[in-house]
Amino acid sequence: MNHPEEQPVFERGTGNVYTDLGLDDADELFARSQLGFQVWKILKESDLKQREIAALLGIKQPEVSHLIEPEDVTANHLIQKYLVDCNQARLVYALLNP
Repeated sequence: MNHPEEQPVFERGTGNVYTDLGLDDADELFARSQLGFQVWKILKESDLKQREIAALLGIKQPEVSHLIEPEDVTANHLIQKYLVDCNQARLVYALLNP
């Protein structure tokens, strides 16, 4: 059976990867990642330690650590969600195109 070459379908992202992946609290996760990135930049560009940044921000040092490397949204979690979505898309395609 010959199938014409199919062109890939692309979607423009929203600018918030968490929204694009359909994660709960996407806006909060995005804001947290932006804040964490800024704290990470300060750490890398200055001689400040996490405890010193914590004092400047009025938070505890473990909270600074959590901002920089959050435990609730990891790269593995995002990759797993992406792979599940891809597998679902393949299954739907296979069912619609026997």
